[in-house]
Amino acid sequence: MSRNYFAIDKVTNDLYYFGEDVDIYRDGKVVGHGGAWWSGVNGAKFGMMMPGKPKVGEKFYQELAPKVAMDRCEVVAVSAQIKTPAGEFTDCLRTQETSPLESGGSVKVYAPGVGMVRDDEFLLVKREGPTRHVKAGWTSLFNGKNLDGWVVKCLPQDNDKRGCWKVVNGTITAETPSDSKHNYIWLLTEQEYDDFELRMKVQTYASSTGNSGIQVRSRYDDEAGWLDGPQVDINPPGPWRCGFIYDETREARVWLWPDVGRPANAKPEHAPKGCKWFHADDKDVWNDVHIVCKGTRIKTIMNGVTIADCDGAGRLDDEAHRSHNVGLKGHIGLQIHPGKHMLIRFKDIEVRELE
Repeated sequence: MSRNYFAIDKVTNDLYYFGEDVDIYRDGKVVGHGGAWWSGVNGAKFGMMMPGKPKVGEKFYQELAPKVAMDRCEVVAVSAQIKTPAGEFTDCLRTQETSPLESGGSVKVYAPGVGMVRDDEFLLVKREGPTRHVKAGWTSLFNGKNLDGWVVKCLPQDNDKRGCWKVVNGTITAETPSDSKHNYIWLLTEQEYDDFELRMKVQTYASSTGNSGIQVRSRYDDEAGWLDGPQVDINPPGPWRCGFIYDETREARVWLWPDVGRPANAKPEHAPKGCKWFHADDKDVWNDVHIVCKGTRIKTIMNGVTIADCDGAGRLDDEAHRSHNVGLKGHIGLQIHPGKHMLIRFKDIEVRELE
């Protein structure tokens, strides 16, 4: 049995391998620890377990423990297909591992959004969580089971309400009662992004009186208790506003699109013709949300209809945004607005970084 130690670079997504504990059992008792190593001990150094953006032909050492573990890895395919007892998978990563300490090699296959599905002759037989397949180039931000990779941010007096963000039936669910006295409660990705496409499904209810939104390139200031950065509005009480872009940055707090100033200035006539948003009070219906951030431009598409295509040059890159390090790079986030009743669900959250 082995316990492995990994670390991920939040900027590049490169995964590094720092060693492993090994217990070798015989008749139920530990009889040895052969193969154990730790970076920094006996000349061992950490290795690259997997690059964040693997390319065919890439080669790297996964383990660098002289005379103990020296596994080498080569990426041989990034669009492989495989059939396992757990299902068929496409756009898979296939690697070939060898070692100067051993003869032969080892083949491993990794499926997007799943992980390892083949280890030599061993195949994945069962998987838990959502079965939706993530296409090549896209990364799932939500595993359908817990909020790993996300962090809740709020004022200290709202710490008892962090549980308003929870996982219910494979969805990220935010729910607040009508008499709640909360301030903003945010759910943010641990990782930051600059140029990217974001897509997800959102479910809302006409009975909700509260507001929500999707933050992009944003950042929470723990000392000030404020989140700065642009937000794509999700407004169940007035769904014509869904897809509008608001600037939460403390010096701004105005609409970026439509460019009409303060929040109350946005009107139904500003929504483009053909826009549509569905509530799930009577049936299980979801809305497709697609957001593109490239340079100073932010584009929002709701249920296939382009709502906003905003060039924030001179605004998202001005002194205020630069001082908070937002507007062009930051976290993706989901919002619970102060006060009022809210029930909203998110699922199939995926991001694709753009060159």
